[in-house]
Amino acid sequence: MRKKYFFTLLIIIFVLFFAILANAENLKGKLAKNLADKSKDSISNAEIKKFLKSSDETSIRVFVKLKENSKIDRNILNEKIKNNFENGFSAVVDKADLQRLIADSSVESVTPIQTRQIFLQDSTFLINASTVWRLNVSSLNLTGRGQTICIIDTGINYTHPDLGGCYGNNSVATGCKVIGGWDYCADNVDCTTEDDDPYDVNWHGTHVAGIAAANGSITGVAPEAKIIMMKAGNSSGTFWDDDVLSAFDRCIDNSSAFNISVISMSLGAGAYTNYCDDELNGDGVPEGDNFDYVSVLRNATAKNISVVISSGNGHYYNAISAPACLKEAIPVTSTNEAGSSISDFANTWNDSSMLIVAAPGENINSTYLLSKGGSYAEADGTSMATPHAAGAIAIINQYLTEVGKKKNSTDIEILLNKTGTRIDDTAVSGRYFPRVNIYDAIVSLDSDGYYINLSSPANATSTNQNRTYNCSATSVSNLINITLRIWDSSKDLVFNYTSNFSGKSNESVVAYNFTAEGNYSWNCEASDEIGIVKTASSNYSIIYDILTKPIITVNNPLNGLWNNGLFNATINEAGSCFYSLNNTLNISMTSSDNLNFISVNNSLIQDSAYSLSFFCNDSAGNMNLTDIYFYFDFISPNVSITGSLPANETTDSTTKRFYYNTSDNLNITGCYLVINGTNVLSNESAVTNMTNNFTKTFTPGIFEWSINCTDQAGNTGNSSKNSFTITVPESSPSGGSSGGSGGGGGAISTTQNINLNERQLSQGATNSLGNGDKVSFSLENESHSIKINKISNNSANITISSEPFTIVLAGGEAIKLNLTSKEFYDLFIKVENITGTKANVTIQLINESIAVKTSNIAGKTLTENMNGIASDNINPIFYAIGGILVVLGIVLIHYFAGKEKSNISKTSRRKSARKKK
Repeated sequence: MRKKYFFTLLIIIFVLFFAILANAENLKGKLAKNLADKSKDSISNAEIKKFLKSSDETSIRVFVKLKENSKIDRNILNEKIKNNFENGFSAVVDKADLQRLIADSSVESVTPIQTRQIFLQDSTFLINASTVWRLNVSSLNLTGRGQTICIIDTGINYTHPDLGGCYGNNSVATGCKVIGGWDYCADNVDCTTEDDDPYDVNWHGTHVAGIAAANGSITGVAPEAKIIMMKAGNSSGTFWDDDVLSAFDRCIDNSSAFNISVISMSLGAGAYTNYCDDELNGDGVPEGDNFDYVSVLRNATAKNISVVISSGNGHYYNAISAPACLKEAIPVTSTNEAGSSISDFANTWNDSSMLIVAAPGENINSTYLLSKGGSYAEADGTSMATPHAAGAIAIINQYLTEVGKKKNSTDIEILLNKTGTRIDDTAVSGRYFPRVNIYDAIVSLDSDGYYINLSSPANATSTNQNRTYNCSATSVSNLINITLRIWDSSKDLVFNYTSNFSGKSNESVVAYNFTAEGNYSWNCEASDEIGIVKTASSNYSIIYDILTKPIITVNNPLNGLWNNGLFNATINEAGSCFYSLNNTLNISMTSSDNLNFISVNNSLIQDSAYSLSFFCNDSAGNMNLTDIYFYFDFISPNVSITGSLPANETTDSTTKRFYYNTSDNLNITGCYLVINGTNVLSNESAVTNMTNNFTKTFTPGIFEWSINCTDQAGNTGNSSKNSFTITVPESSPSGGSSGGSGGGGGAISTTQNINLNERQLSQGATNSLGNGDKVSFSLENESHSIKINKISNNSANITISSEPFTIVLAGGEAIKLNLTSKEFYDLFIKVENITGTKANVTIQLINESIAVKTSNIAGKTLTENMNGIASDNINPIFYAIGGILVVLGIVLIHYFAGKEKSNISKTSRRKSARKKK
């Protein structure tokens, strides 16, 4: 009976032990999720625990995320729900409410809501806004007209004259600059009540709005843009995430009605060194369709709304605040008052692959609360930089609308980065930052469809006449004029003529009369209605030449000599040539480069004399000529083989003599020994009608030979072709090539023994190997070799030494070997392909760790190390607990074992006593 209890207890102990180990990873994951501090502003569920234990706090603001397809009786919260979302809501709850929510089966999670803080106009010229205002598209200046900026901030003093002096109360037909908005913080303390009047009770939102779009005593970046103000913070500048997210939703939902093309937000918290989409999806804000920053920003950009957010004022050179760190956001940092350097307080990224733009953010004068004692005030911060970018984007979208083009938010962010003025911050962050430059951004957009084409004359034209110039222009905006300019070789302007016209496409045709010979350059320049001027990408050149004639050099025939009808002449500049014979024929000559000209005439009469004239023009049309005379001969020399012919031999080396005779009606200028199609010896003193000879040494090979002779007119005569073979003796290890100054030969095939050095082995060497071929190399001061045993139709049998083993690889197959270590592969062998009796084999030195064996147990991957022990990252505390249970088990085993032994002993004594009785 005791044994039964003993084994039952032992089983329970081990079940508990392994249950703890199995649950350790899940428990560890939950703790990590709840307690991980992903940034300085993160709030974990520990805040809920703290609230429930606190005796002072009476309420907490939370996100409540509902399970899919679940509903909750919201009446239990009375009027405490603040904002509704697609998959949940936010609420300000007390302890009892919180406990009911946590216990409700329809609730997936309850998360504390984070808060964000605000970051602390005469700067428009720094970003070239004032220049852009003078540009005109479709008779409208580029001032942001027709665009609306939705600002999420502390509200707006819409009574300020520079902000329109009135409130449109969310009416599309209003004439007020501030069309409307919403107040998520009507109580101005805990932001638990709402209304439709976003009047500023701080000052920050009014200042930001003025930078973006003021139009009065001071002028914002986009003075004719409209404003929607989402007041989401209280008078101290505190914002709750649920209000900010709801403000985003309201901006997006009303974007079509009010033509909202940009959302501007000058607030945030934390410090992130990289894009923070993953962190914000689970850092205090449950993930959902519109329940987190990642989702709402994606909803905005899906509607082509750019979202600009201040980078923060934490003095970080390698981190920015949230939510500016989201990929869908356009983060904005601050420059000093001169726009020449990044502000000391401004957050930036030090990774040049992560986009961020800069704008003025120091000593920015803008609109202020009238009730605060003044109409204007100066302020510093990335908060002030952000509306500069927002106003710039409003102007960019106005331009795009007027010219009928579209760019998405990413395109605009790239545009601002590409066209921004470079600010050198390499001493701090190691990179340059683009300061917003609206003019260059507009020019870049305008240039996308702005072309100047130089039609004629073609580039690098030479002429001896006056010419007419033709150029055309096409633009997305209406054109005003095209100007033709011509410069001489000293770059002095010699002609400047403007043709006025209208339309988005037109051309200009202008004649110019040269006054002096020389090299000239020309180009056309067009202006469009918004004031952007553009020229063709490069100048065209033209040469005016009325005096200089081409220089003719006659190469064949030479004056007074014999010729076979092949004519050749060259000129010193590009042009064309033709010739005349006896002043009766004008025949064009061909050329591949317009400098060297040839022609062949086979209709001439043997032994006749001819006068020949070459006429050549340069590219400008200037002509030159030269006259010669020659005698014609088309009879080729007769060449015959005499004497004994070279015979076949078996030897390592031999000398052969070739006898020939030649005759011609003219003098012979040279004879040549031709071996395997190549002239290998020459004799320029060959004698006609007499035996001549060539002598040459050969090594083993097959040789075809003949003798050619050329006469004074260039005619060539050929002898008959003959051949002989030199065979290597059987005792000789290899063949060789022919000796002397030429000739040809074939080597006898033998096995190869190739030695690879360290460099060849590291880079990888591919060799064509046959049966018996061997490749030797050294690894870790050990000699190794690879020998090809046999090549079959589709595989190679290979032996690897020093410890021999054999492998068979098909064409295209490869293997990795560990010749010197058990921990890593050090050699790679691949049979690239097999052709006939040869295999192309690649051998390369590598260093790759040998993969360890893994097992998957109950969804957990365990890795076996060299000792065969499975390792995992289970918290040591669980090992400690498990250890205690094991020790307890051992103690119990000893206890029960002792009890059992005692019982056995007692039983034995009783049996012994009975026997004695």
